[in-house]
Amino acid sequence: MSHLMRILRADDQVRESQQSRATSTPRDNNSPNFSSPSVSTIPRDEEPMEDGDSDENWTKGTSDDADSSLCESLAEVSISSRQTAKRLKWENFWRSLKPKNTQSLYYKIMTQPEKLDSITVELIDTYKTNKKFAIFCILQLFVDLSGYKKLSIGEVYDFERGNSYNVVQRMESDLLDEELKKTGKFLFMKPTSFVKDAEHIFAQFLDHLLIQAFKSQVLFDEVFAAHVFEFVRCMCLSPVSGPCVTGLITVINLITSFLKLHQNLIALSDEIDRNSSSETISVIQRKIEDHIDFLYFVFDKHCLLSDKRGALVKIRSAQETFQWIRLYPETFILKRRCLGPLLKMTLDQHEFVRLAALKTIEKLIHCQEISDVLKQRIEMCLKFASGRIVDVSPQVAVMAIHVFTVATESYFDKITTEHKNKIIQEIYFKDVILGKAAGEFLVAYLHRPNTTGEHFLFSLVLAAFSKPEFVEQLPIFLESVFEFADELKDWPLFVQVFLNDDIRLGAKTALLKILNECVRFVLTGKFSYSRQVSQVLGRCDDEEHIQIANAIIPNFTQLLILFQAEKVSLQKLIELLSFIDYSVCRVNGLNDDFSKIFSILKEMFKATADRTLLQNITNVFAVFCEQRHYYKATLVVESLKTWIESLPEDLNQMTPDCDKTLLIQIRNKSLKASTLFSRFDLTKVLQWQDIFPVLETNFFKVLKYLVVCCKWHLIWRLRQFMRLPKDDNGSEPISPLLYNDCKEFVYECLKMFTQEKSNSDLFLVLETLCDLYTDFENELKRKREYSHFVIKITEPRSLEILFNFVVQHIINNKEMPLKERQKLLRKVINLLYLDVIPCEYFSKILRFYHTHNNEFGYLMDHIFGQLKITPPALPLIVMHTLAEIYQEILEKRQIVDLRTEETKFLKKLAKKFASVKEMRSNQDILKFIIMALNFTCRTEQHYPFLSFAKYFAKHLNEDGKSDAYEIFRKSVPKEAEKNEIFLLFAKTLK
Repeated sequence: MSHLMRILRADDQVRESQQSRATSTPRDNNSPNFSSPSVSTIPRDEEPMEDGDSDENWTKGTSDDADSSLCESLAEVSISSRQTAKRLKWENFWRSLKPKNTQSLYYKIMTQPEKLDSITVELIDTYKTNKKFAIFCILQLFVDLSGYKKLSIGEVYDFERGNSYNVVQRMESDLLDEELKKTGKFLFMKPTSFVKDAEHIFAQFLDHLLIQAFKSQVLFDEVFAAHVFEFVRCMCLSPVSGPCVTGLITVINLITSFLKLHQNLIALSDEIDRNSSSETISVIQRKIEDHIDFLYFVFDKHCLLSDKRGALVKIRSAQETFQWIRLYPETFILKRRCLGPLLKMTLDQHEFVRLAALKTIEKLIHCQEISDVLKQRIEMCLKFASGRIVDVSPQVAVMAIHVFTVATESYFDKITTEHKNKIIQEIYFKDVILGKAAGEFLVAYLHRPNTTGEHFLFSLVLAAFSKPEFVEQLPIFLESVFEFADELKDWPLFVQVFLNDDIRLGAKTALLKILNECVRFVLTGKFSYSRQVSQVLGRCDDEEHIQIANAIIPNFTQLLILFQAEKVSLQKLIELLSFIDYSVCRVNGLNDDFSKIFSILKEMFKATADRTLLQNITNVFAVFCEQRHYYKATLVVESLKTWIESLPEDLNQMTPDCDKTLLIQIRNKSLKASTLFSRFDLTKVLQWQDIFPVLETNFFKVLKYLVVCCKWHLIWRLRQFMRLPKDDNGSEPISPLLYNDCKEFVYECLKMFTQEKSNSDLFLVLETLCDLYTDFENELKRKREYSHFVIKITEPRSLEILFNFVVQHIINNKEMPLKERQKLLRKVINLLYLDVIPCEYFSKILRFYHTHNNEFGYLMDHIFGQLKITPPALPLIVMHTLAEIYQEILEKRQIVDLRTEETKFLKKLAKKFASVKEMRSNQDILKFIIMALNFTCRTEQHYPFLSFAKYFAKHLNEDGKSDAYEIFRKSVPKEAEKNEIFLLFAKTLK
């Protein structure tokens, strides 16, 4: 047994029983005790470590590293690739640790990293003549790195006795100066970019030190090892962060340095003595292995330290573990069980430790030269990686999924169905990067069996439509997988599948939905909807339009026939045509195909009553007519206008006892007119006086689409009016008639909400009314001088009607699909944003913040965000909402009892409002309290309101509470000074 191992075995039990006596940040040593087998099996003929094997990705720190997060970034690979070190900038947080003693090793290596070779040569030359001084220099370096700026190792270290353990113990107590005890600062205390650079220098120094010591044949003498490595080992046992972390960082880098020495042993031995025998080299090899045994045993015992400042140790452990395993896989995977600590790091509390561990696992799986050994432990690796697929940090979850993506290459059969399904769930995660990581895995997984293009597409269909909840999120699914699947851009492949008679129609309809979204994304840059945080593709080039047109247009008639009985499929298929820029496709001889398509779409427009399909057909014709390259499309639209011209005549024939056929005809024509109106000016085809007065009849179910026609009539007239030239005086033209028609339409819509009509019809009216204001806003963005045409709704009775309908039929309507309720409420909220409705009516929606949060919480949170932008709107609306409900209770019961269900409702709402992050500023809370005090002091009946205001006061800081107390003291009526409610509120402010 070597001298080092004898020391280790002899002192081990003594060290394990050591009591924690840290005066700085303590740690708990709960690392598992693994065996340390010999490394005599390490082969000598492995390829040497490449000098350029580094793709580190450490991000730059902030201006003050002390306030930075635990770790700015992770070095993806080992620092041991030893690129040239760069000089450090000792700024901000790190300035106090800048070396000052110009004669110290700490100063020399950290300020002159380019001279490491000459520094180590000089040190070893000194060692040959004065071992004691050289050892003191090295130990002083370790002490300096640990943050002990005032400790001189020469004064406390006994060279003859080698009292490493005693010195390290004293570093925990009497040698710990007051400044270090207070700040706890040392160089390797947290993994920032600065520390990465500093450790890089230190690692290079250890490389040079071992090489020079080896060349000078002093590396293996009893003095060097007994003092240097023993001192490092004792540092690792310390319960104080500085010595412990520094010791472990040193051990990790020394193992890598010794492995490099072991690997390059023959070349270095030849450099010393070209006549070195194999026996001599074998002896040297065993000595290196003894040192690795010693150092690895220390590493294995302590690398999982729980010290909160030990993150750098674990990160570097994970990174260097890859280097060790890559060089000697059998030794470190099977004999040393090096994967054990690495896998446990995936469970670490620190995000960047988990990230580093998973990155190492990914690199190990990707490393083909170790696959024969790793396959014996791959199930365990994947098990731990799967535990991080769901993680509080999306970055960690992404890396865990990358592990499985890489595993599809060499360990496909080890990926279980449970693993796959767990990852597929993450495709729909709100973070687009995590979603795309899961999408990349799925594509790699489906490609692995060497499938054909058709088979891959249908495998993708099965994944996308495997659960009902997935179907509605198809755009999210495709957003995640699109960039990794070339098949989704292979347009002829889609058509080939559609025209394959051996494939069932159900599969084709699902695939058509995918095609629609993919074409939309390629040609418009976005899917039909996407995540809140998502990337938008830039504008595509003309070639994309040409390729899609060439693949789809010649086969479009066949596709129409194929999907003629599938309503949704027809909608998707025809919508697809509106994405293509046909101005770049005319040279490809598609005119005959287009003419045939126009004729079919014209007849389909007349025959169908499906509103979505009609809108898609209209959009297609609009695209062709706007580009003015296809005269046939214009002719078709003109013929449809002529067909609709008979609608006024039909309306005149309508009577209470008229034939039902006429009513059906009117309904269909008005539906188609409303759709065509959205893209084409029909104001000359349908006159205002022919369609608006009819809305007051009792045939609303038949005539409901005339409401939409009226909306578009007003919008087209506004567009025409804004194009009129100014008069001779330079003034804008005036149109009282348009203004009056706008006003009559708005109030007619509002009046409808009081009539006994079906909800579905009234929802269309509400949507149309809201859309009118949105469309007007879009038209008037650059011509605000025409904003007088926007009719503001201020009449109290009309507002009451509107919000009674919103509350009863949207907010509280559980029978209506949630998405429809959310869509309509969003449109109503937009009226408030546009200032069409007085802002105090936000209260009619926000009063449901706590009871309907799961359904509409995100919409109401957005309201808070918008109100925050225009102070003091936020505290004003919050106060108005609470006061309005309080006043309703008071008017109903003449007194407010804090024990009733109504006041409990108000209490919960007040608490919910007070917890809103936008309401946490002292300024907003103080404004709220001022308004609350004014409201409270109106009458004695209003005193209980102060009980609800206290929930806001609790969030004030000390200065805010002091200011609030002064305001409170001046506001309290004399007769209320002893009132219990006021006393309790005062107590809240103290």
